[in-house]
Amino acid sequence: MANLAKIFADNSSGAHVKNAYSNLGPITNFSDVLIPTVMPPPAASSELAAEQTVHLCDGWRYATSAISAFLRNAQGEAIHYAYYAELRAAMSLYAGTGIRIRQGQNYYVDSAGTKHPINPVGKDENMQLRTHTIAWELWGRWVKRNDVCDLVQNGLRVSPAVSLRTIIPGLALFSTEDMVLKWGSDLLADPKADKNERNIASYLPTHATKPLSRMSTDDVEFILALCNLLLPAASGLRNSLAFDAVLIQWLVQTAIESKVPDTDPDWAAKVEAERVRMIDELSASTGEGKDLLSGLLIKPDEAQASIFTHAASSATEPRNVISRAIFLLRLATLSVEKNLATSPASPAAGWLLNWLDHIGIRSCTSDVDPSDLSADLQIAIDSHRSTSFGKLPNELWEDPHAGNTYIISRADRSVAWSVLS
Repeated sequence: MANLAKIFADNSSGAHVKNAYSNLGPITNFSDVLIPTVMPPPAASSELAAEQTVHLCDGWRYATSAISAFLRNAQGEAIHYAYYAELRAAMSLYAGTGIRIRQGQNYYVDSAGTKHPINPVGKDENMQLRTHTIAWELWGRWVKRNDVCDLVQNGLRVSPAVSLRTIIPGLALFSTEDMVLKWGSDLLADPKADKNERNIASYLPTHATKPLSRMSTDDVEFILALCNLLLPAASGLRNSLAFDAVLIQWLVQTAIESKVPDTDPDWAAKVEAERVRMIDELSASTGEGKDLLSGLLIKPDEAQASIFTHAASSATEPRNVISRAIFLLRLATLSVEKNLATSPASPAAGWLLNWLDHIGIRSCTSDVDPSDLSADLQIAIDSHRSTSFGKLPNELWEDPHAGNTYIISRADRSVAWSVLS
């Protein structure tokens, strides 16, 4: 199995998938599909382009279900849906790099555009090639790819001029590969950790032996902070999210604080001195102005930064799994957005507009720009943040708060401004 993962990860290419975005559809009506069911069968690269897009959308729908469950104090259900959000995000990412994960129909496309199917010859091999199993096994090898590194380092930006790649020289011992590997830990082929948690959440009558729990205002704040990260970035960079800037700020802050002992009586002053030193070094190594870097690499909002702390933790509580799901979905969104940017007239853009109608976010005939849909989320966040909730989760789902809770739970609406703006 490890050898199969190596073959897939080392020999596949996303070049033809990116080009195939222009060959999808056509999408002229609401009922049109990305891959028409006609003969001859579509090229493998076109199939991957379509499935990359759909896996991403389905992943965001699972994230919506996870957040909704969390806001109903259904924590086991939240873990279940968050795991499937991660899996769909991974399958979308794999497809973007030329790898098709589908039980009994796994294949990869190489740099020449040639399809290489993996056809198991025996029952035992077929069992090994189940969707979950190959997705888990592949992750550890896939994160080593250069195109994955480029996607993360160039796609995540705090401004048009400053990307994750820009600030890496100031992050001692930082590894993009290690970060993506660790934050995708729920996908790794370890039968003990998160998959056991998922199975417990999915199948076992946990509360037969475990006490019921009260939902807290901290739970609400966690979701509000998460939703803040899904808003458009303040930088105005096209299709960028606040997620990107806060992640970079969190990495910088973590690196700075690691250099000063917690017990140091002058901790705050020394942390600030480390920040100045890092910015000086980054300015010298990148040519970016010190004032620009100082204004961008500020200490992140504590509540929003906690999302990345949850993601980086090895814990498997709902907050951890949901946070990791959002991280993987952000990477998958960047990949689809990058491919669409190469083919701006791609039928996939029209299909995504239809999809927003399909999920009840924006009508196909609406004259509201998809990017403007983020305003409703901002209003809902502000309203909940200014409310002193008492009985939870009851008040979240009762008037006058139910409408805003619904909007907050719809993580899938972020596709409107992270891909289509």
